[in-house]
Amino acid sequence: MKDKNMRSRGDFKDTANDLKNQIAKHIQEDERLRESEKKYRVLVETLPQKIFHKDKNSVYLSCNRNYAEDLKISPEQIIGKTDYDFYSKELAEKYRADDKRVMESGTVETIEERYIQNGKEEIVQTVKAPIKNELGNVIGVLGIFWDITAHKQAEENLKRSEERFHKLIEHANDAIVSVNAKGVINGFNKKAEEMFRYSREEVLRKSSYILISHRNEDFYEEALEHFAKTGASLVKGNNILEGRAVRKGGEEFQVEYSYYTVNVEGEYISTAIIRDITERKIKEKKITEYQQKLRSLTSQLTLTEERERRNFSQYLHDEIGQNLFAFQLQLQQVKNKLTSAENVESINNILNSLRQVINHSRSLTYALSPPILNELGLEKALEWLAEETHKEYNIVVGFLDDKKEKPLDDDMKIFLYQAVRELLNNVAKHAKTEKAIVSIKKNNSCMEVCVEDRGVGFDPSRLDIFNTMKDEFGLFHIKERIEQFGGKIKIKSQPNRGTQAILLAPLKMSED
Repeated sequence: MKDKNMRSRGDFKDTANDLKNQIAKHIQEDERLRESEKKYRVLVETLPQKIFHKDKNSVYLSCNRNYAEDLKISPEQIIGKTDYDFYSKELAEKYRADDKRVMESGTVETIEERYIQNGKEEIVQTVKAPIKNELGNVIGVLGIFWDITAHKQAEENLKRSEERFHKLIEHANDAIVSVNAKGVINGFNKKAEEMFRYSREEVLRKSSYILISHRNEDFYEEALEHFAKTGASLVKGNNILEGRAVRKGGEEFQVEYSYYTVNVEGEYISTAIIRDITERKIKEKKITEYQQKLRSLTSQLTLTEERERRNFSQYLHDEIGQNLFAFQLQLQQVKNKLTSAENVESINNILNSLRQVINHSRSLTYALSPPILNELGLEKALEWLAEETHKEYNIVVGFLDDKKEKPLDDDMKIFLYQAVRELLNNVAKHAKTEKAIVSIKKNNSCMEVCVEDRGVGFDPSRLDIFNTMKDEFGLFHIKERIEQFGGKIKIKSQPNRGTQAILLAPLKMSED
Protein backbone atom coordinates (compact mmCIF):
# COMPACT_ATOMS: atom_id res chain seq x y z
CA MET A 1 0.00 0.00 0.00
CA LYS A 2 2.83 2.27 0.85
CA ASP A 3 4.56 1.49 -2.45
CA LYS A 4 1.36 2.25 -4.34
CA ASN A 5 1.01 5.62 -2.69
CA MET A 6 4.61 6.43 -3.37
CA ARG A 7 4.16 5.58 -7.09
CA SER A 8 1.05 7.80 -7.25
CA ARG A 9 2.93 10.75 -5.82
CA GLY A 10 5.75 10.14 -8.32
CA ASP A 11 3.38 10.02 -11.26
CA PHE A 12 1.66 13.21 -10.17
CA LYS A 13 5.02 14.94 -9.89
CA ASP A 14 5.99 13.83 -13.39
CA THR A 15 2.69 15.01 -14.81
CA ALA A 16 3.07 18.36 -13.11
CA ASN A 17 6.55 18.76 -14.57
CA ASP A 18 5.28 17.89 -18.05
CA LEU A 19 2.48 20.39 -17.73
CA LYS A 20 4.89 23.01 -16.52
CA ASN A 21 7.17 22.39 -19.50
CA GLN A 22 4.27 22.57 -21.91
CA ILE A 23 3.11 25.86 -20.40
CA ALA A 24 6.63 27.28 -20.68
CA LYS A 25 6.80 26.11 -24.29
CA HIS A 26 3.47 27.76 -25.11
CA ILE A 27 4.63 30.97 -23.47
CA GLN A 28 7.82 30.94 -25.57
CA GLU A 29 5.82 30.26 -28.74
CA ASP A 30 3.43 33.10 -27.86
CA GLU A 31 6.40 35.42 -27.35
CA ARG A 32 7.92 34.35 -30.66
CA LEU A 33 4.55 34.83 -32.34
CA ARG A 34 4.13 38.28 -30.84
CA GLU A 35 7.70 39.16 -31.85
CA SER A 36 7.00 37.89 -35.37
CA GLU A 37 3.74 39.83 -35.53
CA LYS A 38 5.55 42.90 -34.31
CA LYS A 39 8.18 42.57 -37.02
CA TYR A 40 5.46 41.88 -39.58
CA ARG A 41 3.57 44.99 -38.41
CA VAL A 42 6.72 47.13 -38.62
CA LEU A 43 7.41 45.79 -42.12
CA VAL A 44 3.84 46.35 -43.26
CA GLU A 45 3.81 49.90 -41.89
CA THR A 46 7.08 50.87 -43.53
CA LEU A 47 6.10 49.63 -46.99
CA PRO A 48 4.91 52.41 -49.36
CA GLN A 49 2.15 50.14 -50.72
CA LYS A 50 -1.35 49.98 -49.26
CA ILE A 51 -2.01 46.60 -47.56
CA PHE A 52 -5.18 45.04 -46.21
CA HIS A 53 -6.33 41.68 -44.77
CA LYS A 54 -9.90 40.31 -45.11
CA ASP A 55 -11.60 37.15 -43.90
CA LYS A 56 -13.41 34.71 -46.21
CA ASN A 57 -16.51 36.96 -46.12
CA SER A 58 -14.48 39.99 -47.28
CA VAL A 59 -14.68 41.58 -43.83
CA TYR A 60 -11.59 43.66 -42.97
CA LEU A 61 -9.40 42.16 -40.24
CA SER A 62 -6.52 44.67 -40.52
CA CYS A 63 -4.72 47.15 -42.78
CA ASN A 64 -1.58 49.28 -42.72
CA ARG A 65 -1.53 53.00 -42.05
CA ASN A 66 -1.16 53.94 -45.73
CA TYR A 67 -4.36 52.13 -46.62
CA ALA A 68 -6.23 53.65 -43.67
CA GLU A 69 -5.07 57.17 -44.55
CA ASP A 70 -6.38 56.65 -48.07
CA LEU A 71 -9.83 55.95 -46.52
CA LYS A 72 -9.37 58.84 -44.04
CA ILE A 73 -9.74 56.58 -40.97
CA SER A 74 -7.42 54.91 -38.45
CA PRO A 75 -6.29 51.30 -38.95
CA GLU A 76 -8.33 50.25 -35.91
CA GLN A 77 -11.56 51.70 -37.36
CA ILE A 78 -11.46 49.46 -40.45
CA ILE A 79 -11.71 46.21 -38.46
CA GLY A 80 -15.09 44.53 -38.96
CA LYS A 81 -16.03 46.77 -41.91
CA THR A 82 -16.54 45.86 -45.55
CA ASP A 83 -15.95 47.68 -48.84
CA TYR A 84 -19.61 48.74 -48.81
CA ASP A 85 -18.72 51.04 -45.90
CA PHE A 86 -16.12 52.96 -47.95
CA TYR A 87 -16.84 52.64 -51.67
CA SER A 88 -19.78 52.92 -54.02
CA LYS A 89 -22.01 49.90 -54.41
CA GLU A 90 -20.63 49.24 -57.87
CA LEU A 91 -17.00 49.27 -56.72
CA ALA A 92 -17.75 47.32 -53.52
CA GLU A 93 -19.43 44.54 -55.53
CA LYS A 94 -16.48 44.43 -57.92
CA TYR A 95 -13.95 44.19 -55.06
CA ARG A 96 -16.03 41.45 -53.37
CA ALA A 97 -16.19 39.50 -56.65
CA ASP A 98 -12.41 39.82 -57.03
CA ASP A 99 -11.92 38.52 -53.45
CA LYS A 100 -14.24 35.58 -54.09
CA ARG A 101 -12.51 34.65 -57.35
CA VAL A 102 -9.06 34.68 -55.73
CA MET A 103 -10.20 32.60 -52.72
CA GLU A 104 -12.03 30.07 -54.89
CA SER A 105 -9.12 29.64 -57.31
CA GLY A 106 -6.54 29.64 -54.53
CA THR A 107 -4.11 31.54 -56.75
CA VAL A 108 -2.53 34.98 -56.70
CA GLU A 109 -4.10 37.49 -59.10
CA THR A 110 -2.87 40.90 -60.35
CA ILE A 111 -5.58 43.40 -61.20
CA GLU A 112 -5.07 46.75 -62.97
CA GLU A 113 -7.75 49.43 -62.67
CA ARG A 114 -8.20 52.98 -63.93
CA TYR A 115 -10.05 55.71 -62.08
CA ILE A 116 -10.84 59.35 -62.65
CA GLN A 117 -9.92 61.41 -59.60
CA ASN A 118 -10.37 65.18 -59.64
CA GLY A 119 -10.50 65.16 -63.41
CA LYS A 120 -7.27 63.17 -63.74
CA GLU A 121 -6.84 59.53 -64.61
CA GLU A 122 -5.23 57.34 -61.95
CA ILE A 123 -4.03 53.80 -62.57
CA VAL A 124 -3.88 51.35 -59.65
CA GLN A 125 -2.39 47.87 -59.60
CA THR A 126 -3.65 45.42 -56.97
CA VAL A 127 -2.19 42.03 -56.08
CA LYS A 128 -4.59 39.73 -54.18
CA ALA A 129 -3.48 36.44 -52.64
CA PRO A 130 -5.49 33.77 -50.79
CA ILE A 131 -4.65 33.19 -47.08
CA LYS A 132 -4.67 29.56 -45.95
CA ASN A 133 -4.62 27.92 -42.52
CA GLU A 134 -2.43 25.01 -41.39
CA LEU A 135 -4.82 22.55 -43.04
CA GLY A 136 -4.57 24.35 -46.37
CA ASN A 137 -8.07 25.77 -46.22
CA VAL A 138 -8.58 29.31 -47.55
CA ILE A 139 -9.63 31.56 -44.67
CA GLY A 140 -9.20 35.01 -46.19
CA VAL A 141 -7.48 37.25 -48.72
CA LEU A 142 -4.43 39.53 -48.52
CA GLY A 143 -4.35 42.57 -50.79
CA ILE A 144 -1.54 44.95 -51.76
CA PHE A 145 -2.11 47.84 -54.14
CA TRP A 146 -0.28 50.99 -55.26
CA ASP A 147 -0.62 53.89 -57.69
CA ILE A 148 1.22 53.13 -60.94
CA THR A 149 -0.03 56.16 -62.89
CA ALA A 150 3.41 57.71 -63.38
CA HIS A 151 4.92 54.35 -64.26
CA LYS A 152 2.21 53.57 -66.80
CA GLN A 153 2.44 57.04 -68.32
CA ALA A 154 6.20 56.58 -68.66
CA GLU A 155 5.61 53.19 -70.29
CA GLU A 156 3.04 54.67 -72.67
CA ASN A 157 5.31 57.60 -73.51
CA LEU A 158 8.15 55.18 -74.14
CA LYS A 159 5.90 53.06 -76.31
CA ARG A 160 4.77 56.10 -78.33
CA SER A 161 8.39 57.21 -78.64
CA GLU A 162 9.40 53.74 -79.81
CA GLU A 163 6.53 53.75 -82.32
CA ARG A 164 7.61 57.14 -83.67
CA PHE A 165 11.23 55.97 -83.83
CA HIS A 166 10.14 52.78 -85.57
CA LYS A 167 8.17 54.81 -88.14
CA LEU A 168 11.18 57.05 -88.74
CA ILE A 169 13.35 54.00 -89.25
CA GLU A 170 10.82 52.28 -91.48
CA HIS A 171 10.22 55.33 -93.69
CA ALA A 172 13.82 56.56 -93.85
CA ASN A 173 15.23 57.29 -97.30
CA ASP A 174 18.33 55.22 -96.51
CA ALA A 175 18.66 51.54 -95.73
CA ILE A 176 19.14 50.88 -92.01
CA VAL A 177 20.57 47.53 -90.94
CA SER A 178 21.39 46.48 -87.36
CA VAL A 179 23.58 43.56 -86.31
CA ASN A 180 24.65 42.12 -82.97
CA ALA A 181 28.22 41.46 -81.85
CA LYS A 182 28.22 38.16 -83.78
CA GLY A 183 27.28 39.90 -87.01
CA VAL A 184 23.74 38.50 -86.99
CA ILE A 185 21.10 40.79 -88.51
CA ASN A 186 18.40 41.91 -86.07
CA GLY A 187 17.12 45.04 -87.80
CA PHE A 188 16.17 45.63 -91.46
CA ASN A 189 13.95 48.52 -92.58
CA LYS A 190 11.80 48.86 -95.73
CA LYS A 191 14.45 50.77 -97.66
CA ALA A 192 16.89 47.95 -96.90
CA GLU A 193 14.36 45.49 -98.35
CA GLU A 194 14.18 47.59 -101.53
CA MET A 195 17.94 48.07 -101.77
CA PHE A 196 19.06 44.50 -101.07
CA ARG A 197 15.91 42.83 -102.53
CA TYR A 198 15.54 40.60 -99.48
CA SER A 199 12.41 40.56 -97.35
CA ARG A 200 12.89 41.22 -93.65
CA GLU A 201 11.96 37.63 -92.85
CA GLU A 202 14.67 36.32 -95.20
CA VAL A 203 17.53 38.10 -93.44
CA LEU A 204 16.58 38.40 -89.78
CA ARG A 205 18.75 36.15 -87.61
CA LYS A 206 21.02 35.52 -90.63
CA SER A 207 24.71 36.43 -90.93
CA SER A 208 25.26 39.94 -92.28
CA TYR A 209 27.99 38.57 -94.58
CA ILE A 210 25.24 37.88 -97.14
CA LEU A 211 25.08 41.66 -97.72
CA ILE A 212 28.85 42.24 -97.96
CA SER A 213 30.96 42.04 -101.12
CA HIS A 214 33.92 39.69 -100.86
CA ARG A 215 36.07 42.72 -101.74
CA ASN A 216 35.16 44.30 -98.40
CA GLU A 217 35.11 41.17 -96.24
CA ASP A 218 38.55 41.73 -94.70
CA PHE A 219 37.67 45.21 -93.44
CA TYR A 220 34.22 44.08 -92.29
CA GLU A 221 35.69 41.13 -90.41
CA GLU A 222 38.17 43.44 -88.67
CA ALA A 223 35.43 45.94 -87.81
CA LEU A 224 33.14 43.19 -86.49
CA GLU A 225 35.90 41.67 -84.36
CA HIS A 226 36.70 45.09 -82.87
CA PHE A 227 32.99 45.69 -82.22
CA ALA A 228 32.56 42.30 -80.52
CA LYS A 229 35.53 42.93 -78.21
CA THR A 230 34.96 46.59 -77.34
CA GLY A 231 31.38 47.39 -78.25
CA ALA A 232 32.73 50.36 -80.18
CA SER A 233 32.96 51.29 -83.84
CA LEU A 234 36.27 50.82 -85.63
CA VAL A 235 35.64 54.13 -87.40
CA LYS A 236 36.09 57.20 -85.21
CA GLY A 237 33.75 60.16 -85.51
CA ASN A 238 30.95 60.45 -88.04
CA ASN A 239 33.02 59.43 -91.03
CA ILE A 240 31.14 58.32 -94.13
CA LEU A 241 32.76 55.32 -95.79
CA GLU A 242 32.40 53.82 -99.24
CA GLY A 243 32.28 50.14 -100.12
CA ARG A 244 30.51 47.48 -102.13
CA ALA A 245 27.42 45.54 -101.09
CA VAL A 246 25.58 42.54 -102.58
CA ARG A 247 21.91 42.29 -103.51
CA LYS A 248 19.91 39.10 -103.46
CA GLY A 249 21.07 37.14 -106.49
CA GLY A 250 24.71 38.23 -106.18
CA GLU A 251 24.63 41.64 -107.91
CA GLU A 252 27.27 43.96 -106.44
CA PHE A 253 26.68 47.69 -106.12
CA GLN A 254 28.45 50.70 -104.61
CA VAL A 255 27.33 52.18 -101.31
CA GLU A 256 28.31 54.83 -98.83
CA TYR A 257 27.59 54.18 -95.18
CA SER A 258 28.14 55.26 -91.62
CA TYR A 259 27.48 53.27 -88.48
CA TYR A 260 27.15 53.69 -84.75
CA THR A 261 26.98 51.32 -81.78
CA VAL A 262 24.72 51.25 -78.72
CA ASN A 263 24.27 49.04 -75.70
CA VAL A 264 20.72 47.66 -75.55
CA GLU A 265 20.00 45.79 -72.31
CA GLY A 266 23.57 44.58 -72.04
CA GLU A 267 23.92 43.61 -75.71
CA TYR A 268 25.98 45.64 -78.17
CA ILE A 269 24.12 46.55 -81.36
CA SER A 270 25.76 48.13 -84.42
CA THR A 271 23.51 50.01 -86.83
CA ALA A 272 24.58 50.99 -90.34
CA ILE A 273 22.92 53.71 -92.43
CA ILE A 274 23.47 52.76 -96.06
CA ARG A 275 22.93 54.66 -99.32
CA ASP A 276 23.13 53.24 -102.84
CA ILE A 277 25.51 55.50 -104.78
CA THR A 278 25.72 53.46 -108.00
CA GLU A 279 23.94 56.08 -110.11
CA ARG A 280 25.93 58.87 -108.52
CA LYS A 281 29.21 57.09 -109.26
CA ILE A 282 28.18 56.61 -112.90
CA LYS A 283 27.39 60.32 -113.18
CA GLU A 284 30.63 61.25 -111.40
CA LYS A 285 32.56 59.08 -113.84
CA LYS A 286 30.87 60.77 -116.79
CA ILE A 287 31.60 64.19 -115.33
CA THR A 288 35.24 63.22 -114.73
CA GLU A 289 35.56 61.95 -118.27
CA TYR A 290 33.95 65.13 -119.58
CA GLN A 291 36.29 67.26 -117.47
CA GLN A 292 39.28 65.31 -118.73
CA LYS A 293 38.15 65.85 -122.33
CA LEU A 294 37.54 69.52 -121.59
CA ARG A 295 41.00 69.87 -120.03
CA SER A 296 42.53 68.09 -122.99
CA LEU A 297 40.67 70.40 -125.36
CA THR A 298 41.74 73.42 -123.32
CA SER A 299 45.33 72.24 -123.47
CA GLN A 300 45.09 71.74 -127.21
CA LEU A 301 43.52 75.17 -127.64
CA THR A 302 46.28 76.72 -125.54
CA LEU A 303 48.95 75.01 -127.62
CA THR A 304 47.18 75.98 -130.84
CA GLU A 305 46.91 79.55 -129.64
CA GLU A 306 50.58 79.57 -128.70
CA ARG A 307 51.54 78.20 -132.10
CA GLU A 308 49.53 80.96 -133.76
CA ARG A 309 51.15 83.51 -131.45
CA ARG A 310 54.56 82.06 -132.30
CA ASN A 311 53.81 82.07 -136.04
CA PHE A 312 52.51 85.62 -135.92
CA SER A 313 55.45 86.69 -133.76
CA GLN A 314 57.80 85.05 -136.25
CA TYR A 315 56.03 86.83 -139.11
CA LEU A 316 56.31 90.18 -137.32
CA HIS A 317 59.99 89.55 -136.67
CA ASP A 318 60.99 88.07 -140.01
CA GLU A 319 58.77 89.92 -142.43
CA ILE A 320 57.49 93.18 -141.01
CA GLY A 321 60.34 93.79 -138.57
CA GLN A 322 63.06 93.04 -141.10
CA ASN A 323 61.37 95.10 -143.81
CA LEU A 324 60.92 98.01 -141.45
CA PHE A 325 64.58 97.80 -140.51
CA ALA A 326 65.50 97.72 -144.21
CA PHE A 327 63.36 100.78 -144.84
CA GLN A 328 65.15 102.50 -141.97
CA LEU A 329 68.55 101.77 -143.55
CA GLN A 330 67.42 102.96 -146.97
CA LEU A 331 66.04 106.19 -145.54
CA GLN A 332 69.28 106.72 -143.64
CA GLN A 333 71.18 106.34 -146.93
CA VAL A 334 68.87 108.80 -148.66
CA LYS A 335 69.31 111.24 -145.78
CA ASN A 336 73.09 111.03 -146.09
CA LYS A 337 72.87 112.12 -149.75
CA LEU A 338 70.55 115.08 -149.13
CA THR A 339 71.89 118.62 -148.95
CA SER A 340 68.72 120.54 -148.28
CA ALA A 341 68.13 121.14 -144.54
CA GLU A 342 64.42 121.04 -145.10
CA ASN A 343 64.60 117.62 -146.74
CA VAL A 344 66.91 116.32 -144.00
CA GLU A 345 64.40 117.40 -141.33
CA SER A 346 61.59 115.64 -143.19
CA ILE A 347 63.63 112.45 -143.40
CA ASN A 348 64.49 112.67 -139.67
CA ASN A 349 60.79 112.90 -138.83
CA ILE A 350 60.10 109.86 -140.98
CA LEU A 351 63.00 107.98 -139.33
CA ASN A 352 61.73 108.82 -135.83
CA SER A 353 58.26 107.55 -136.69
CA LEU A 354 59.75 104.45 -138.27
CA ARG A 355 61.85 103.75 -135.13
CA GLN A 356 58.68 103.95 -133.01
CA VAL A 357 56.93 101.52 -135.31
CA ILE A 358 59.93 99.16 -135.13
CA ASN A 359 59.93 99.36 -131.29
CA HIS A 360 56.20 98.69 -131.12
CA SER A 361 56.60 95.81 -133.54
CA ARG A 362 59.42 94.37 -131.42
CA SER A 363 57.34 94.76 -128.21
CA LEU A 364 54.37 93.08 -129.85
CA THR A 365 56.62 90.28 -131.05
CA TYR A 366 57.88 89.57 -127.50
CA ALA A 367 54.42 89.94 -126.00
CA LEU A 368 52.99 87.36 -128.37
CA SER A 369 55.80 84.82 -128.01
CA PRO A 370 59.32 85.85 -127.18
CA PRO A 371 61.71 84.27 -129.66
CA ILE A 372 64.19 83.76 -126.85
CA LEU A 373 61.84 81.17 -125.26
CA ASN A 374 61.93 79.01 -128.39
CA GLU A 375 65.55 79.65 -129.27
CA LEU A 376 67.37 79.62 -125.90
CA GLY A 377 64.91 77.95 -123.48
CA LEU A 378 62.88 78.80 -120.40
CA GLU A 379 65.79 79.81 -118.16
CA LYS A 380 67.03 82.51 -120.54
CA ALA A 381 63.47 83.62 -121.26
CA LEU A 382 62.74 84.12 -117.53
CA GLU A 383 66.03 85.98 -117.07
CA TRP A 384 65.08 88.25 -119.99
CA LEU A 385 61.57 88.67 -118.51
CA ALA A 386 63.09 89.85 -115.21
CA GLU A 387 65.02 92.55 -117.10
CA GLU A 388 61.97 93.61 -119.11
CA THR A 389 59.87 93.87 -115.91
CA HIS A 390 62.51 96.19 -114.47
CA LYS A 391 62.36 98.37 -117.60
CA GLU A 392 58.55 98.48 -117.71
CA TYR A 393 57.68 98.82 -114.00
CA ASN A 394 60.93 100.07 -112.46
CA ILE A 395 61.08 97.00 -110.19
CA VAL A 396 64.41 95.31 -109.58
CA VAL A 397 63.84 91.63 -110.28
CA GLY A 398 66.59 89.21 -109.33
CA PHE A 399 66.92 85.87 -111.09
CA LEU A 400 68.39 82.71 -109.53
CA ASP A 401 68.98 79.36 -111.25
CA ASP A 402 70.49 76.25 -109.67
CA LYS A 403 71.97 75.41 -113.13
CA LYS A 404 70.72 71.81 -112.93
CA GLU A 405 69.16 70.18 -115.97
CA LYS A 406 65.38 70.55 -115.87
CA PRO A 407 63.81 69.02 -119.00
CA LEU A 408 60.27 70.24 -119.73
CA ASP A 409 57.69 69.68 -122.44
CA ASP A 410 57.15 72.61 -124.80
CA ASP A 411 53.63 73.32 -123.54
CA MET A 412 54.92 73.34 -119.95
CA LYS A 413 57.64 75.86 -120.87
CA ILE A 414 55.05 78.13 -122.46
CA PHE A 415 52.75 77.84 -119.46
CA LEU A 416 55.48 78.55 -116.89
CA TYR A 417 56.68 81.59 -118.82
CA GLN A 418 53.12 82.99 -118.97
CA ALA A 419 52.52 82.16 -115.29
CA VAL A 420 55.72 83.95 -114.14
CA ARG A 421 54.85 86.95 -116.30
CA GLU A 422 51.40 87.12 -114.66
CA LEU A 423 52.86 86.76 -111.16
CA LEU A 424 55.34 89.58 -111.83
CA ASN A 425 52.49 91.73 -113.13
CA ASN A 426 50.64 91.06 -109.84
CA VAL A 427 53.74 92.15 -107.90
CA ALA A 428 53.90 95.37 -109.92
CA LYS A 429 50.19 96.12 -109.48
CA HIS A 430 49.53 95.03 -105.87
CA ALA A 431 52.67 94.39 -103.81
CA LYS A 432 53.82 98.04 -103.46
CA THR A 433 57.47 97.06 -103.55
CA GLU A 434 60.52 97.84 -105.70
CA LYS A 435 62.14 94.41 -105.46
CA ALA A 436 61.23 90.85 -106.40
CA ILE A 437 63.05 87.57 -107.00
CA VAL A 438 62.40 84.83 -109.55
CA SER A 439 64.16 81.56 -108.73
CA ILE A 440 64.12 78.15 -110.40
CA LYS A 441 65.52 74.87 -109.15
CA LYS A 442 65.14 71.13 -109.50
CA ASN A 443 63.04 69.59 -106.72
CA ASN A 444 63.12 65.78 -107.07
CA SER A 445 60.97 65.02 -110.13
CA CYS A 446 59.66 68.58 -110.36
CA MET A 447 60.85 71.98 -111.38
CA GLU A 448 60.18 74.54 -108.67
CA VAL A 449 59.59 78.12 -109.83
CA CYS A 450 59.27 80.76 -107.10
CA VAL A 451 58.21 84.40 -107.47
CA GLU A 452 58.84 86.22 -104.19
CA ASP A 453 58.47 89.81 -103.01
CA ARG A 454 58.70 91.71 -99.72
CA GLY A 455 55.62 93.82 -100.33
CA VAL A 456 52.42 94.46 -98.37
CA GLY A 457 51.28 90.82 -98.44
CA PHE A 458 47.85 89.68 -97.24
CA ASP A 459 46.06 87.13 -95.04
CA PRO A 460 45.31 84.06 -97.24
CA SER A 461 42.66 82.80 -94.77
CA ARG A 462 40.52 85.91 -95.39
CA LEU A 463 40.68 85.87 -99.16
CA ASP A 464 39.96 83.29 -101.85
CA ILE A 465 43.02 84.27 -103.84
CA PHE A 466 42.30 81.88 -106.67
CA ASN A 467 38.88 83.36 -107.47
CA THR A 468 39.37 87.10 -107.00
CA MET A 469 41.59 87.77 -110.03
CA LYS A 470 39.41 88.82 -112.95
CA ASP A 471 42.16 89.19 -115.53
CA GLU A 472 42.48 86.78 -118.41
CA PHE A 473 45.42 84.84 -117.00
CA GLY A 474 44.90 85.23 -113.25
CA LEU A 475 45.79 82.98 -110.36
CA PHE A 476 42.68 80.84 -110.83
CA HIS A 477 43.74 80.03 -114.39
CA ILE A 478 47.30 79.32 -113.23
CA LYS A 479 45.96 76.90 -110.61
CA GLU A 480 43.65 75.16 -113.09
CA ARG A 481 46.28 74.79 -115.79
CA ILE A 482 49.13 73.59 -113.58
CA GLU A 483 46.85 70.98 -111.97
CA GLN A 484 46.02 69.76 -115.48
CA PHE A 485 49.74 69.23 -115.99
CA GLY A 486 49.93 67.26 -112.73
CA GLY A 487 51.56 70.07 -110.78
CA LYS A 488 50.37 72.54 -108.16
CA ILE A 489 50.72 76.09 -106.92
CA LYS A 490 51.32 77.22 -103.33
CA ILE A 491 50.71 80.77 -102.11
CA LYS A 492 52.34 81.87 -98.85
CA SER A 493 51.78 85.37 -97.52
CA GLN A 494 51.48 87.47 -94.36
CA PRO A 495 50.43 91.09 -93.94
CA ASN A 496 53.51 93.36 -94.32
CA ARG A 497 55.73 90.26 -94.76
CA GLY A 498 55.43 89.83 -98.52
CA THR A 499 54.17 87.01 -100.74
CA GLN A 500 55.69 83.85 -102.11
CA ALA A 501 54.13 82.01 -105.09
CA ILE A 502 55.61 78.57 -105.74
CA LEU A 503 54.91 76.57 -108.89
CA LEU A 504 55.75 72.84 -108.88
CA ALA A 505 55.82 71.49 -112.44
CA PRO A 506 56.56 67.84 -113.28
CA LEU A 507 59.70 67.35 -115.34
CA LYS A 508 59.73 65.62 -118.69
CA MET A 509 60.17 61.88 -118.28
CA SER A 510 63.22 60.32 -119.92
CA GLU A 511 62.45 58.44 -123.14
CA ASP A 512 65.07 55.80 -122.35
